[in-house]
Amino acid sequence: MMLTWLGDVLRRAGLPVREIAGWQTRGHGAMGQVLGVLAHHTAGPQTGNYPSERVVVSGRPGLEGPLANLGLARDGTWIVIAAGQAWHAGTGSISWCPANQGNSHLIGVEAESCGIRDDWTDAQRGSYPRGTAALLSYLGLPASRAIGHKEWAPTRKVDPAFWDMSQFRADVARWQSVVSKPPPVPVPPPRPREDDDMYVKCESSKGGPILTGILAGGVLVGPLTPGETDSANANIKNGAVVQWLERSTWDRLAARTT
Repeated sequence: MMLTWLGDVLRRAGLPVREIAGWQTRGHGAMGQVLGVLAHHTAGPQTGNYPSERVVVSGRPGLEGPLANLGLARDGTWIVIAAGQAWHAGTGSISWCPANQGNSHLIGVEAESCGIRDDWTDAQRGSYPRGTAALLSYLGLPASRAIGHKEWAPTRKVDPAFWDMSQFRADVARWQSVVSKPPPVPVPPPRPREDDDMYVKCESSKGGPILTGILAGGVLVGPLTPGETDSANANIKNGAVVQWLERSTWDRLAARTT
């Protein structure tokens, strides 16, 4: 799945958000089931609001970007970078996540900090756990699912430096107690049931976004809105019928609908 809800969830929590163009389709493939949030620091420059942006979005020699799903600037702004997988976790493990598969199961947050001294701003100290709480609440996960990179890979990582992760989780839990989970995404309105009423999907272009629709009585309804798509994916996960279409078939059905 692509985490196209990231920006909206953070905004609903009352946090400042900035989106990097193209984030909804950026990533190294779709995410798997999201099991938690993995906190990092950038180890970037000691000045500037989010000077590591270019590297986190585009990568560095030997490691292609994106390198995180989200960034956190020094002024407390959340930066939405990638809805798909990002190369941020590397090898590591924790009891509730498959070993070495953090990229597909953990939301990666690269918060701006040089990492060699405690340069965390008051805005970041407040925003980091608050935003993490919003993400976990949306997913229906507890504060215990917020971990540091240094807990995922303790023999090779120290980030986020100068954070007590037990206190971090306590702050996340406090925010979860006051930040309510957003209402469920509305299910598409009922449509006449036909034998061929099913969800359909189509890759819009090679590596492009996945289109989702409903085929009811030979009529294509779609592409669905992002909210309807989230609801459709949840229904598919629970056993609803889905059929993948060639783009030519999708276009033919769409033309007949119009």
